[in-house]
Amino acid sequence: MSQVVAKLGQPDFMTMNSSLSIPVDTNHYLICVYHFNSGDIMIRDTAEQLTLLEFSKRRFIHASVLREMK
Repeated sequence: MSQVVAKLGQPDFMTMNSSLSIPVDTNHYLICVYHFNSGDIMIRDTAEQLTLLEFSKRRFIHASVLREMK
């Protein structure tokens, strides 16, 4: 995740979600949203602990387009 932040900068919006799951390192999801002129992108990552801004300890899971501008 630190490589994503190095390329795109700090997210425009972040929210944390926690759940009880196995393996333990997937318990805490961070959803990062980036706003671009062409649309919005949502990136999800995970970590074992609630380390909100320690992107070097977080693992990238998924990216998707939330809204595509035309």
